Amino acid sequence: MNLLEVVIRTEKIQNDVYIGRISLDRPQALNALNYEMYLSISRALEESEGQDDIAAVLIDSTSPKAFSAGGDVKWVTSCLSEPDGLVSAKEFFALEYYVDYLVRTFAKPVICWADGITMGAGLGLMNGASHRIVSETTVLAMPEVKIGLFPDVGASYFLNRLPIGVGLFMGLTAAQLSGEDALTVSLADFFIPSDQRVMALAEILSGRWFQKGVDVSQALTGLLDEWSQPQVVHQAPIMDRMSEIAELMDQDSLKDIDSILRDWEPGDEYFKKCKYVYEEACPLSINVFYELLKKAPRDLIQLYAREWNVAAHFCEHSESFVEGVRAVLVDKDNDPNWKPSRLSRVQGVPEFFIDKDGHDRFVQNLKNHKYVKVF
Repeated sequence: MNLLEVVIRTEKIQNDVYIGRISLDRPQALNALNYEMYLSISRALEESEGQDDIAAVLIDSTSPKAFSAGGDVKWVTSCLSEPDGLVSAKEFFALEYYVDYLVRTFAKPVICWADGITMGAGLGLMNGASHRIVSETTVLAMPEVKIGLFPDVGASYFLNRLPIGVGLFMGLTAAQLSGEDALTVSLADFFIPSDQRVMALAEILSGRWFQKGVDVSQALTGLLDEWSQPQVVHQAPIMDRMSEIAELMDQDSLKDIDSILRDWEPGDEYFKKCKYVYEEACPLSINVFYELLKKAPRDLIQLYAREWNVAAHFCEHSESFVEGVRAVLVDKDNDPNWKPSRLSRVQGVPEFFIDKDGHDRFVQNLKNHKYVKVF
């Protein structure tokens, strides 16, 4: 059945054994994730986690063009212009982060097949899965600094675990990674070419790999290893870029990084685009992201709660967020009027990390693996 642009179904793999399948189905918006979609996903996951006959969950897209281009930030910022919209905006982020946390801490294996555009909220959803599949069509990025927000959805966890400097560079410059890159830096676990997707998927759903009492996660890993092509890492563009990225990011402060990036003279078009994006990005977003990444808690619940506090603050003081979405996604003039306009004029950001109203209820949702409205 189709529930609010998410197709939820169970795939029988053996007698009384199923895979829960969640397929994003909003192709006209590149599967931009809205509140209703997250609600459908959360309910499906909660039900699947408690059902003994569900062996694993598969999350994919009905469109080869995109797994998900991100969250529906146009809707979020439209809420912020309405009298009672602030609560709706903060609730959206609470549900979004809850779903990402639920996927990451799910009691059963979660396979995520991320063909095509996988950015922002799409990457946050995909990255928490236990079995992450990419292909030659995959494009990964965390572009939030372009729209006056910050790399979120658990980015302070997964970007911190990439090779030296890569996560910070991705967040500051919205750098795009290919499927081959993703496998190289451990943002993915398997590389399966798109022309083999149908056959590999049929193999998963056939259930031939499943036996009673088997370790389902290990069995799935063994099956996907048979289809994966790990040798593509030798062709990954990131291999020739990591040393330069590490050198650029290996600085003592954000001020030093800013100076280095502005004086940097890139030698190829990829890096030139990264430099351009950084110079045009929201200074406030850059500052907040840097602090978020450098001081990320080790505890996952604290980490997601901290990101939610920051998102709530961006909603409460939404000038940059609204302006960025307007410039990039609504009017598309790509000429945002950032305030402050320079990194040197950003006056500290400690207030972004203060616990907000709703914090305790949000944390309780994470602990319980059960979503109850925060407001």
